[in-house]
Parts: sequence; structure tokens; C-alpha cells
Amino acid sequence: MAQTDLSVTAINAPVSGCALTATENVTIRIFNFDATLPAGTMFDVSYTINAGVPVVETVTLAVPLTSNTAMNYTFTTQADLSIPGTYTF
Repeated sequence: MAQTDLSVTAINAPVSGCALTATENVTIRIFNFDATLPAGTMFDVSYTINAGVPVVETVTLAVPLTSNTAMNYTFTTQADLSIPGTYTF
């Protein structure tokens, strides 16, 4: 796994709204504050909902992630937001 200065700078999805489902995509924006990471670099990302069990996935870069740029990552594990209410990620 890479040891580098990456940061999640946004949650792009899901967005607030009515009629969310049990199969909502979770997409984050990851910013690289460090040197360029070559294709094939691996690092873990995770999310939790309402302090529940973490969803942890490994990202493998298909292309280089250059310094001072961002990428979006959509988790393969979707979120169940089908019950109306407030969710904390």
C-alpha cells in the first residue's frame, strides 16, 4: 500500500434528497497533495454510515495520479439509504 499524502475532499454521491434507495452509489473525491503516484499504486479508502461498520476498499490506480490533482472513486459496496432520515458519513 502506498504511503502518501492523499485526502478525501468531498463526497460527491449520494446527494441529499427524497426517494433514496437501498442501492445508492457512494462516490468520493480524492486529492493528491504529494508526488505523482504511478499506475498500479494501491491504497485503501473507506466510509461509515452513522458510525456503523466501515466499508473498506482498495483502490488500484489504472493511470498515474499526478501531484496536486484529484480523482473520483465510486465504491463497489453501495449504501442502503432507503429509510427516510438523516445519515452521517
